[in-house]
Amino acid sequence: MKQMQIVRYRGKLPISKYNDFYINNKMPNVVKELGEVLDNVQQYQKDLAIDSYLQKILSNVQHWYAIEVDGDYVFAPSKFIGYANNNHTLYYYYTRQGMDGTETEKVLNTWFKKLEKDCDLDVVLRNKLIDFVDGYDKKLNKRACIHVLK
Repeated sequence: MKQMQIVRYRGKLPISKYNDFYINNKMPNVVKELGEVLDNVQQYQKDLAIDSYLQKILSNVQHWYAIEVDGDYVFAPSKFIGYANNNHTLYYYYTRQGMDGTETEKVLNTWFKKLEKDCDLDVVLRNKLIDFVDGYDKKLNKRACIHVLK
């Protein structure tokens, strides 16, 4: 099991170069370029390692995005990677404000396609994803689907 560090935000959010911009807007903007998505995937991997909230909700994620990196795959949820310049602080804040992944699914379909359930690639990636969430003592959501780059 991976080491968990408890990170909770009540009251003021930690300072980040993006937080002031987003907190002053009602909801965050969706990504406009694939590069923003890839940056968010990297940020998600970093934040997941230290944020107990992100770890806690792994079993809730229904739309996973698989990105090939150095011959292997990393996974991230649509709701995290679909909003511009996202990080765990903003994710937590906006989730509490009612942010959902509906908007992100539409924009992410520009670059990604949903895998057919039980196709060869789906089986391989689903097993990797099961191992990934199991590393945090969580179970994969039964309704989970996997998206890959077109």
